[in-house]
Amino acid sequence: QELLFHNPSYVFFREVSKVPAERGPLGAMNRSITTMRSIAVDPKFTTLGAPVWIEKDGKSPLRRLMVAQDTGSTSNGLYRYMPTKETNQIEFLYEGSYNAISIDNNKIWAGTDNGLLEFSSTENATPKLINIYKYDPKNPNNSLTKNAIKSLYIDQTGIIWAGANGGGVNKFDPNRKQFSHIKKSLDPN
Repeated sequence: QELLFHNPSYVFFREVSKVPAERGPLGAMNRSITTMRSIAVDPKFTTLGAPVWIEKDGKSPLRRLMVAQDTGSTSNGLYRYMPTKETNQIEFLYEGSYNAISIDNNKIWAGTDNGLLEFSSTENATPKLINIYKYDPKNPNNSLTKNAIKSLYIDQTGIIWAGANGGGVNKFDPNRKQFSHIKKSLDPN
């Protein structure tokens, strides 16, 4: 208990002796975690067992289908994992819940229920929050259509495509800081 008062994010482990070492540790689904195939998720937003596409550019690009097989119990926000030969470092970036994350060569884009977040991203530096884009009733033509961003995609030209819950698709040109909107009604009338 004293340790929890000192650091409430302290992680406790339990020894599992009935699982052979070659099967690895068990995740929240009571199944073995697989290196570079299993990820931890917040089950409020991603269903355990769901396939999750991970995509990262840079010096060590990663594009792979992974499986949500574990959960985190102490995290609330965006973190960056930096494995090295000497240590495994986890850095806290920003508090909150995230619906979608996309990474290009020098930016991290995060879709939240409170807007679109833009972070700087360099290989060896902690990303910094640069901008938060939200719906602006005074400038609806150059802002998000709604704040709840549920999906993100960065195309080959660097354009950000952000799906807004109840607001269609937002197209954002980060170089010009310009939004445009695609709204299509499903109502045939």
